[in-house]
Amino acid sequence: MSNTLILKSRPLVSFDANNKEHRRYYRDFLDANSWGTCPVRFIVEDQKGDLISYINDQMLEYYMRREFADMVHGPSSAGVSVDFRGSEESQPQEA
Repeated sequence: MSNTLILKSRPLVSFDANNKEHRRYYRDFLDANSWGTCPVRFIVEDQKGDLISYINDQMLEYYMRREFADMVHGPSSAGVSVDFRGSEESQPQEA
């Protein structure tokens, strides 16, 4: 019986906000309030908190990167590395 459960279980996958299918699975979860139709089981990579918070953090970072890509990669951001989780680090500028 345990072999059958292993063979029929959904694969464990780390959520990747860059993966369009993963974003769609999450949207489906929000619509249905259930992971019942999701073909994979997402895991929490950092083991800090719950799955939904982890995915929300990943989605926020993904969309912030898309929204503000020109600010991060544009000329005004020279020497500054932005982490959308709230920290900024100055990078030494090359002469």
